[in-house]
Amino acid sequence: MNYKKAKCQHCNNETLMEVRDINKIEQGNPSSDDYCYDMQVVLFCPTCHNYNIINAYWDNTYGKKNEIEQYEEIYGLDCVEESIIFPVPSNLISQKSDLVPKNILHNLEKAYELKNIDEESCLVKLRKTLEIICNDKNANGPDLYHKIANLSERGILPNTLNSASTITRKLGNIGAHEDFIDISSVDLKIVIELVEYIIQYIYVLPKEIERLESKFLN
Repeated sequence: MNYKKAKCQHCNNETLMEVRDINKIEQGNPSSDDYCYDMQVVLFCPTCHNYNIINAYWDNTYGKKNEIEQYEEIYGLDCVEESIIFPVPSNLISQKSDLVPKNILHNLEKAYELKNIDEESCLVKLRKTLEIICNDKNANGPDLYHKIANLSERGILPNTLNSASTITRKLGNIGAHEDFIDISSVDLKIVIELVEYIIQYIYVLPKEIERLESKFLN
């Protein structure tokens, strides 16, 4: 039985996971320079009993190791490039990170790490993310409620996302001051997505539109 040391994307624990299945897709002849492969590896987390699936890519440009690292026998001596297939990482974090201020993205990543461990702390992190956004956009007001309203008044946030911000702020405030908050995993996922929408609207869309304008309208 093979094992691989990895960080579980469900419970955030780094542990030895059992390799449950491997699927290798090869292209070209192994003896030729154009040979490459993708390997999908199914891992079972012993902590939360959930599955993780990673993809490992290799071609000749990635080279070889001098010796096999412990628990990496599944790749032999290949220096592979790993990426997460399941659970699907946030598109915002995995593909748009260069468009978002690092401190905002850092708090969002922490919220993701906490969502299956501590719902209250996750909500607090999401609220903190809103606070950082307000400060970054120089929002005026004595508290987070008025700062969010100021962003809406200035047209930085539309009314719909203003309401989403208010929901996140209230839940984060409850999470910070209550010993227990009854929120389902589905509802918590929706709150995280609402914060992502806010970040997408404020930071990602304007830069994506600017990029398209410079490409097609000039």
